[in-house]
Order: sequence, then structure tokens, then C-alpha cells
Amino acid sequence: MIEIYQPTNNNFEMNGDAVLSPLSCILNQQLNGVWSIELENPIDEWLELIVENAVIRCDIPNQKNQLFRINDIQKTDNSVIATALPIFLDSGDELFYPSKSFNNESTQTILNDLLKNTKYSGKSNCIGLHDVIYENANLMQILNADDENSLIKLSKGEILYDNHKVTINQKIGVDNNLRAEFGFNLKGISESINMDNVATRIVPVGYEGLTIGPPGYVDSELIGVYPKIFTKVLHCDDVKVKENPNDDEGYATLQEAQNELIRRANEQFENGVDLPSILIEVDMVDLSKTDEYSEFSNLLKVSLGDTVHCRHRRLGINIDARVIGIEYDCIYQEVTKLIIGNYQPTYFDKNTEITQSISTVIDSKNKTLIAEKITGTINALTTKLAYQKGIAQKQDVRAILFEDFDYTSPTYGALSIGSLGFQISNKRTTDDLDWDWRTVGTADGFYADYITGNEITGLTINGGLIKGAEIKALDRLYFGNDTANIKFNWFYNPNGYTGVIISGNADMTFSSNSLGFSSSTSIYVDGYKTFDADITVYNWDGDLIKIRFKKGMGWFYEKVAQSGNQVDRSFLFDGNGVAIRDGTGKPVQVRNGLLFKG
Repeated sequence: MIEIYQPTNNNFEMNGDAVLSPLSCILNQQLNGVWSIELENPIDEWLELIVENAVIRCDIPNQKNQLFRINDIQKTDNSVIATALPIFLDSGDELFYPSKSFNNESTQTILNDLLKNTKYSGKSNCIGLHDVIYENANLMQILNADDENSLIKLSKGEILYDNHKVTINQKIGVDNNLRAEFGFNLKGISESINMDNVATRIVPVGYEGLTIGPPGYVDSELIGVYPKIFTKVLHCDDVKVKENPNDDEGYATLQEAQNELIRRANEQFENGVDLPSILIEVDMVDLSKTDEYSEFSNLLKVSLGDTVHCRHRRLGINIDARVIGIEYDCIYQEVTKLIIGNYQPTYFDKNTEITQSISTVIDSKNKTLIAEKITGTINALTTKLAYQKGIAQKQDVRAILFEDFDYTSPTYGALSIGSLGFQISNKRTTDDLDWDWRTVGTADGFYADYITGNEITGLTINGGLIKGAEIKALDRLYFGNDTANIKFNWFYNPNGYTGVIISGNADMTFSSNSLGFSSSTSIYVDGYKTFDADITVYNWDGDLIKIRFKKGMGWFYEKVAQSGNQVDRSFLFDGNGVAIRDGTGKPVQVRNGLLFKG
């Protein structure tokens, strides 16, 4: 029975507003992909109910009373065709998260947090903990977007919709030991067999070329099934022999390391690397017209994600495959088409080196990359992926241009990269004719408004201003050159006047209240100081020379011996360095901080 609810009717616990009699109602499901229903209804009394946002309820394989919301309508002279999506996808419009961060959390915990206090729920049996940040994303983008940080990609799980509940499990579907034999030339069955990634002989290679003993390779039990041997190299750069018994990494002996290489090669065969990739499309309607239909009729019992044990008669091999696509007639409640395969399209394109190396290996059982085969280090304070919104064009300077023009998008910005360098921007020019390229890298250097890092190493830093709490020198500290001016600014705080601190094993030391020199030096002060201060200078003999600034007086100096008894005569100078004289024209003298005229 196929029912319909008006857009304003959300009481799905009760019967719908009408029971439809459609001409057809076909469900299409893809593993971790699109689920949709296409319903064609004649022009009848219920025509006015079949509108956008109305909800269709029907049974699908192993799931009763499933709700699908209509999102597209097409009308002809004789019928109306509606396309509907699982009602759980409403959450993509209803639940929006400006910012969500999770640290070392399970998939179930993340689901609980995202769906708390909503009409939606979720469950998962996926293992593993995740560190992830989502910004300006709706729920469906977080769950199942084509992004490496989506929950499906992080958990390596599979998604199942059940009205307002979602399940993300390690594997959906079951294994009911259903078996089918292919390799027949039958109407209704089409096969795609791909041998590109098959390996029946593996040469494992460890760190710095470490290999196993003669013959140097490991063979699959299926090596004689195919007309030729498929030889591949398996790089295991983390397998090595310890150079020192106290080393943390590596194996104690050569034999142990070689045994590990052999184990990893056999592990690849256990994971199905010696089996071809198959994709079988079964049209049950066409197949029902053949005499062999009864041999495949058990496929009518399968659901999305179920395992089918396939025997390929011509190749003489057994392959465990999954139902990765299904077409289901909701009126007659039977499967009309199946897509069975042990692989799905991925972002890993076939390349010319595939026959030379399988250093990156796909686990055909779990549909995951085997972690130990991935080598390299990614160090980043912030990583952002820019999605290509336009067409990549190769020009005389730019080779590839990535752009996201949606300023509300978390990936708004542009990256231009080519043989001459790269440019990055997250801002348009004022006339909006181009990107404001502020970060540039070429073979001659890098240019950016801000560079952040823990340590910068180099010979020379050229610039107008260096900000920081402390500048340290391990040996000698030099400022400018012989003709350069050095200016120290003093700042007032509640504790008094303080200044920049330069410390280290240098010839000069500046602090908030003293200035010391180890060589003959001149000091110039511009204008009167409006505060009282002493600058103490030590000469080579260890004597103290105090240069004193007195508010309203100008400046003068005193030479004080270490004993504190000896005081040299000194004169008072104004802010321009001119000696101050009394009314008789004689210079004013200073002794122990006291003024003497004449």
C-alpha cells in the first residue's frame, strides 16, 4: 500500500490522507549514495495531493512504512511524476551548525551531540575516535558529504536511513550465504571484470631495500588460475632491523623482519588482492524470461549491503561481493535490478604505475586503505580544502585555479598554482574583478601578510618593525651598521617606566633601570626629560658613572668610585648639551647631586 500525506500533515503515526494507485513506484538505493523514489500516478482524484513537500509512505526491502518527501514534480497530459527522498534528509535543512568541534570522540557520541533535543536520532557500531571541526555545515553535510571529514569517511562506515533515525555501521546488510554463479552469456546479466589491481605474486620490500630470502617473493594460491602471473611490489618502509638493540623501532633480527614482510604479503592475498574487481548488473525482469531464471531467483531476497558469494564459472574463482545498488518495485514489492560488486568508484584514479607498485593497497573486505602502507607526514596548524568551482585552465603562468565564490562557505577563497609558483587568497579586490592575492610563493621567495610558526631560521631579517617580548643573542647582538640609528622607546606602566629587554651573551644589556657598556660609547639624549632617572655606566676599571636626569634641570654626570667616596666634579648641561652658566658666566657645577654656582 502506498499512502500520501499532505505537506501540513506530520502525524505519520496515523494513516495518510489518501491511498494512491500509481502506475509505478520505483525505489533506487546506492550504498552510501542516493536513495530516491520515483512515483508515477495517473490524473485521478488524488492529483491535488501529489505536490512538493508531500510525503509518500511505502514498504521497501526489510523496512516497513518508510517516509519519503517529494522534492520534484513533473506533470504530463496523462500522469504526474514525483521524485521523493528519505524524510531524514529534511535534517539537512532543519539542523545547521555554525561551529561544532569534537576531540577524541566516537561516532556514536558525535551523533548523540548533533541530534540531542531534536526529533532525529542516530546509532552506530563504528569503532575509533575522531578529532574534527565542522563550521557552517548542516547535518547531512556532516554525515555524508563528499568530504574527508564527513562522518561516513571518518568512521569508514555505511549509512542506512529509517525515517527520522539514521544508522552508521561498519557494514549494513547481512550475509545469508546467498550464492550465485556468473560467467554465463545470459540476457539480463552484464559483467565488468577489471584485472588492473590483481597481484598473484608480491615482492615485499622493507626499509632501505630490505627483502626476504630467495626467491624474494610470495605467491598466491590462485597464481595458476590466470593465464599469466601478476607481479607487484609491496613497499613496507616501516619494516627494518634495529641498528641498536635499544632502538624503539625495528625488529631485533633480520629473520624477524623478513617474517613480517612475508606476513604482510600473505595478508594482501587474504584481503583479496589476488582477485579481480567485478561489477555485475542483474536485471531481474529480463532474467525472468530465461530458462536459467530459477538459478538466480534467490537474489530477489537481498537488500542493500547484503553479501553475495559469487562463483565465476569462466574464471574458475570465488568472489565475495556486496549489493551496492538496488532497484525495487514498491507496488509489487520485488527487486527488479541489482548491482553487485566488490568495489565501488572512489577518488583513486588508475595510473600508469599501478603495474609497478602496490605501496598503497585497498582492503577489499573493509573498503579501506591499509594504514601501514601510507607513508609521509602532514604538519599543519590549519588545513583547508578548496573545492574546485570553475574549470581548471592551463595558462602561461597559472596551471590550475581553484575557486569558491560563495562568501558564506567555510571554504571561500582561491588557490592558483602552477610552474612559476602559487597564490592564495580569501578576499576579493574592492572592484570584485579579481582575488586579492596576498600570499604568494615563487622560486625567489615567499610573501605573505602573516607568517605563523614556532621557529624561523635564517641569516637576515629585513623589515621596519619587529614585535616580540624578548630578543635573545647566543653570542653577539648587532643592530644595523656603523651609520644606523638605534632608538629605544620607553613606556609607562603602574610600576614606572620600562623598556624593551635585550638579553643574552651580548656586549650590551638593556633593562628597565640600567644601561651598561663594555666599551667606550657616546650617549645622546634629545631634549629635556620630564622625569627623574639615573643611567649607570660601568667603565673598564669597574667605576660607576651616573648620568642623571632631573626634572626641569637638564642632565649632569657623577663619577663614583666603588668605595662610594670619590666624586668627580661635574657640570650641568641643558637639553641641547650646552653647559648652564650662572649670572657671572661661570658654569654651574654638581657635586654629589648638589648644585654649586661658580
